[in-house]
Amino acid sequence: AWSMRARLFAQVHAFDIPGFKRPLEQAFTFAQNGLRLLPGDQRAHVIMAFVHLLRNDLKSGRAEVDRALHLDAETLFVLDGIGYLMTLMGDWERGPALIEQVLNLNPFCSNDVHSALWVNWLRQKAYDRACQETMKLNRPALFWDHLARAATLGLCGKIEEGRRSAAELLIRQPDFPQRGRMLIEHFIKFDDIAARVFQGLAAVGITVD
Repeated sequence: AWSMRARLFAQVHAFDIPGFKRPLEQAFTFAQNGLRLLPGDQRAHVIMAFVHLLRNDLKSGRAEVDRALHLDAETLFVLDGIGYLMTLMGDWERGPALIEQVLNLNPFCSNDVHSALWVNWLRQKAYDRACQETMKLNRPALFWDHLARAATLGLCGKIEEGRRSAAELLIRQPDFPQRGRMLIEHFIKFDDIAARVFQGLAAVGITVD
């Protein structure tokens, strides 16, 4: 229960949901409580890794991900989350490979894995592949899916289509030009990749402060 509460407060911070005071600090405390009670729980380690990602502590995050994988390298229960976090933390070989393994075994895994693969394709400047990955995102109520599509379509030169995604992004996050840099950097921890996102968004009419 503590770990799941940590996950909730971490997402509140990540997506800038109003009405909470210091959600990331609380998420860290809750995640610590969960690990103290169940140090052998795989999901608790994954959640702590997610909190470390948001705290920009990638070294500690990678250690938690490795602990989680060591606890059970074959379960499908949290392998998608492990692959997702590995990728966002810069393990460009193991992370995407684990995601592909999970996708082959479990078609009902978390949709978040496509966001991680999208980041990896951006890293490689494989913009057509990145664009294909954004088409697999299926959370239309969330601004992030529209952000990914808008930026990638801009990088691919598909400006009119990208502007439609940009409009959807601004409907869901009207203050994105002012807060977008912070929101993007919650998940994208590498300056060169983030710069490509900003470049793509600029191409479709969204300039991030």
